[in-house]
Amino acid sequence: MAWKGQPVLIEELLFKTQHGLIDQSLHSGWAPRRRTATGSGWAGTGRGRGRACTAASRRRGGDANLRHLAGHLESPLFLSHVRAALGSPVQQTNCHPFRHGRWLFVHNGFVAGFHGLRRELMALERALGRVEAAAERHGVDNPIQASIGVSDGERLWAVRYSTEGKSRTLFVSGDVHALRQLHPDNPRLAHMRDDDCVVVSEPFSDLPGAWVEIPESTVMIVHPDGEQEQRPFRPSRPA
Repeated sequence: MAWKGQPVLIEELLFKTQHGLIDQSLHSGWAPRRRTATGSGWAGTGRGRGRACTAASRRRGGDANLRHLAGHLESPLFLSHVRAALGSPVQQTNCHPFRHGRWLFVHNGFVAGFHGLRRELMALERALGRVEAAAERHGVDNPIQASIGVSDGERLWAVRYSTEGKSRTLFVSGDVHALRQLHPDNPRLAHMRDDDCVVVSEPFSDLPGAWVEIPESTVMIVHPDGEQEQRPFRPSRPA
């Protein structure tokens, strides 16, 4: 889940929405059977501008510290993630979001046959085109299934892609002005500005018109002024 817009308390979307990320993880069929972790990352403001911060919990519903922070931290841009581990440990070093300077990164999905590709891939740039090329050499079919969120503290990039062309879902919130006209009695919509934007793997609510599916093999870019742009996403293989 990603938010880009006016400053808002993280708990408003992470914990208080009708079908928010925490609610989805607690009531999903897969989470109880896997090792899970929850985390959020946000763009710094004031003296912290230009830096990113993160907080994570090795529990799918978040621990008391994450819940406390989410109720006090207000940011115009943040990413949140619930991880269900597939064969790898849940520890602080691999809890999303990942942070480097002002950059934040989250992803869903997997690389098929990773153990057979691991030695070669760990020495190469982590680009999807290189993964696909390496997988082809090793005879791995349809290696990548990915939903990816990246931010530099000002812009937001959301990618929906899979080698097979059957990616997991990714949605962006609908036009806020039109939604307020459709649902004038909804208090949450009344507080949203026209340039506010939410990107989610699964819709947070059942409001008609609230969510627009991001197409297959697409990167959606939310610019600092709130303008949205969609471009084709095509991994570039090494020469």
